[in-house]
Amino acid sequence: MSIILICLAIYAFVFIYKRYVPALGSSRKYTRSDLLSIDNVQLIDTRDFQTSSKESIADMYRIPVPYLKRHYNEIPHKPIVLIAADSVEVNLAARFLKNKGYQIQGYCLLDYKKKKEMCCCEI
Repeated sequence: MSIILICLAIYAFVFIYKRYVPALGSSRKYTRSDLLSIDNVQLIDTRDFQTSSKESIADMYRIPVPYLKRHYNEIPHKPIVLIAADSVEVNLAARFLKNKGYQIQGYCLLDYKKKKEMCCCEI
């Protein structure tokens, strides 16, 4: 019985860690206006299709988090700036892409409904 509880505790710890603990790395801070002018990075929008289709930025890949496992190989190997709706999306996408060898340069959390940026931070 104690082995089952230990296994459940480990599973819960890993689940919480992957979702809520920020992925470590380097980076820069980006604002919404910076996203339009930066060069030599690949913008990846991990928000759902309904939200990301309402805003258009040139050369941006729209790949929601659930589709990353199938489509990550279509992303060019350039430094990446993630665009997400919340920190959970950023954490999941950043960890996955880092494990696949991509360099995450930063991220920006955008809230389409309020038409403003919630926070643009470093990873």
